[in-house]
Amino acid sequence: MNKYIFKSFSYKNTVMTTFSDKKEKIVIAKKRGLDVFKRGTIDVLTEDALIEKLASKEKLIVKFGIDPTTPDMHLGHTVSLTKVRQLQDLGHDCVLIIGDFTATIGDPSGRKTTRPKLTYEQVRENMTGYIQQISKIVDINNLKILYNSNWLSKLNPFEFLDILSKYTVSQLLERRDFSIRMRDNLPISVTELVYPLLVGYDSVKIKADVELGGTDQLFNFVTSREIQKAYGQMPEVILTLPLLEGTDGKLKMSKSYGNAINVDEEPISMYMKIMSIGDDLMLRYFELLSLIKNEDLEIIQQNIKIQNSNPMNYKMQLASEITSRYHGTEEAAKAENYFNSVVRGKTTGALDEISEFVLHMKDSKMSIIDLVSSVMQSSRSEARKLIIQGAVELNQKKIVDLQVELASEQLSWALLKVGKKVYYKLHID
Repeated sequence: MNKYIFKSFSYKNTVMTTFSDKKEKIVIAKKRGLDVFKRGTIDVLTEDALIEKLASKEKLIVKFGIDPTTPDMHLGHTVSLTKVRQLQDLGHDCVLIIGDFTATIGDPSGRKTTRPKLTYEQVRENMTGYIQQISKIVDINNLKILYNSNWLSKLNPFEFLDILSKYTVSQLLERRDFSIRMRDNLPISVTELVYPLLVGYDSVKIKADVELGGTDQLFNFVTSREIQKAYGQMPEVILTLPLLEGTDGKLKMSKSYGNAINVDEEPISMYMKIMSIGDDLMLRYFELLSLIKNEDLEIIQQNIKIQNSNPMNYKMQLASEITSRYHGTEEAAKAENYFNSVVRGKTTGALDEISEFVLHMKDSKMSIIDLVSSVMQSSRSEARKLIIQGAVELNQKKIVDLQVELASEQLSWALLKVGKKVYYKLHID
């Protein structure tokens, strides 16, 4: 599954609890959540080490790091945070490291060019709202939040050089991102080489037992293990999680692909976008985004497989759970009612018209006037009149401001209402 081979090694000042029977270790590890740790993961490096840690310690220190390089989050960003919440619920000690120092360097993972350097001011601005968004997923009261500038910015030159001495240039250049750039004669800054070493030092500072994150972070995590060993610590176990596909079910979730569901998405829009996904993707979202228990997930998977239940019901369960998480149960109930009445037509008063309309957007944004004009196939002046008269609603919110501009992700799978009972379900081409 991966190219990394872990060699045997000795630990300094480390005593591990031993058991004569491996089966006994597994039994204890399962009681302490082994299956929850493994749920939805791509890599567990290594499972034997995870069993050993769970069998020898009641609580593990779980590390998850975020570099605040952008101000917004979508559901794809929350896959790791959902895992953090699952492990919190098991009673493990979860630590969120906000990389306000490392963000100024930039993670080279998956990049063909050096990331533009961010200033501290930009990083701090991006951090605004991060904690608020995160608190809707994790138990913020039982989450230890640390900023790596608290130790990395205070390193003296000798301490910094000591970190650099723990790894070799040849080891760093084994990184696929770097080897490709060298092959193509593309520049690699020294700070990019240093980045994984500093991330590894974060693991040393908190004595991490486990680190989790996306598959694109595997090299950084492997480096962290080596840095911990160099400082005489038992290396962390690596859990990598997949990149979540967007609503199209093909490409990874991204605002630039127009297939994202933002965590600050309007409740009805969020609900509708989740309802638009395919059944296979629904099961993946359940596994990676839902907090339902493993045994309940297995029941859903089995029922879908043998066609014992209507997938629509499970999809509505998923949409309600996720919408409730970010907007509360009341807003989720309103969104579900709206879906039932408008999309499924489950109301006593029949809708005059509901049509699907495909938008061909030339730019990333569209004005409300152009939207109404395109959908209604009317002139811009007629569209203006409808907006001024209060006859236009988008996802149950009236729009009267003629200056409103809407991004593609706001319009994908949105419901536009014009007049009393004329609805259009929008799609982006």
